[in-house]
Amino acid sequence: LSVQSRPGETTFTVELAVSGKREEAPPRARRAMPRGEGRKALVVEDEPAVRDLIVTLLKEHDWGVDVAAGGRKALQRVAHHTYDLIISDMRMPDGDGPDFYRHVQARTPGLASRFVFITGDTANPDAWAFLEDSGVPVIEKPFPPSVFEDAVARVMSPAP
Repeated sequence: LSVQSRPGETTFTVELAVSGKREEAPPRARRAMPRGEGRKALVVEDEPAVRDLIVTLLKEHDWGVDVAAGGRKALQRVAHHTYDLIISDMRMPDGDGPDFYRHVQARTPGLASRFVFITGDTANPDAWAFLEDSGVPVIEKPFPPSVFEDAVARVMSPAP
């Protein structure tokens, strides 16, 4: 994927390999989302509909949930509360996800491994470079609940 942009014009170029034979990846076993009894999650998301879906899914699995609509409010929450899981948007009007992640990583390194990012900004090469470097799981918007639940299970469960 390459992106070229100048004022008023953006061009996306996608190169796909051509093959006469279609191979499908074997289905990956889905892990059950862990119960949140006694655990707390922070949801950092500025879109109310997405935030409400995530909060509902977490509460259905007995998670305690705090919310923040942007990075600055999330930083305040992390400074005063302990979390077991953070679900964060990448781009928000009040501080972005990568800066928030770096702050948490510096303050509480163990919590950095329990992040899940959600983004609708899949064409941004800087965002993808950050995600690849950090290794944080990412969910692309829109997403079905099963994708979210699987991502939380992978982050919260030890590797098999």
